[in-house]
Amino acid sequence: MENEKTGGVRAAEHRPLCLCILAIGALFAWWNLYHDDGFLFLSNYLNQVESCLACYGGALGAFALIVGARASWRRRERPWLIALAIAQALTGTWLFIAVMADWPAGVIGGQLFIGTAFFSQLFFLMRWLCTRPVPHIAVAIAVAIATYGVLEAAAWAVMALFPLMPLRIAVRFLLLALCIVCSWRVLWKRPVSAQNGPEASPFASAETDKSAPRRLPPQLLLHCAAYWLIFGMTHAMASGIIPLGHDKLLPCYIGSVVAGGIFCVAFARDDHAAKLWPRVRTTIFPSRC
Repeated sequence: MENEKTGGVRAAEHRPLCLCILAIGALFAWWNLYHDDGFLFLSNYLNQVESCLACYGGALGAFALIVGARASWRRRERPWLIALAIAQALTGTWLFIAVMADWPAGVIGGQLFIGTAFFSQLFFLMRWLCTRPVPHIAVAIAVAIATYGVLEAAAWAVMALFPLMPLRIAVRFLLLALCIVCSWRVLWKRPVSAQNGPEASPFASAETDKSAPRRLPPQLLLHCAAYWLIFGMTHAMASGIIPLGHDKLLPCYIGSVVAGGIFCVAFARDDHAAKLWPRVRTTIFPSRC
């Protein structure tokens, strides 16, 4: 009887983690399908503009939104999550209207707003994930990457078999609906601000520690900027060499899954996490924060 109760408790504890993994995978698949649309509906120069604005502009927009309105979403987390879901649905609809109207500026603007909403919702999902123990985070990141690849590959297969615009739209909104439903179960029923679990991740300690400095260390900004610059240039070069987005999907997925697997193996055990994470942190972010 005790074993059955223990198993039930463990299943209940891991259910939100599985839903968070599925939400992240569906969110990435939803956004990346729109990101690839720029290469299908825009010319060679404009699709590069769209790519930069969707990724870098969306990330900067989400950063400004989350940091600038921090006091607001900390007090009213649920309304913010509902607003993000509505914003993604509206911008996704707007993008297809701009495509059908053959309006490049509308497509580029739609990609910018979709990127902003995507990175903002990803922030809330990752914020919840960072309240978990480090081994759980490692497993979740690895499985979420694989889930994203499977969901997007399945979406491309459906659209290739049935190349209809209504189906193309429906597939994307099904992924968004899956992300919203899973996010509802994980975040909206019990926001992070209401959680006081005994097993908090060390990643979340800075937010709960009032003595921690509020400023972002310049080393963190420099590292992220350099990483995204190198990654973005490499990705843009691949886009110029390989004209079809489908030819890049498989190597990207394989590389992502391998990287996620290495991360999982390195951090999935408590003893590994305790030894490796401080070294990784001081090497990549050598700052006192």
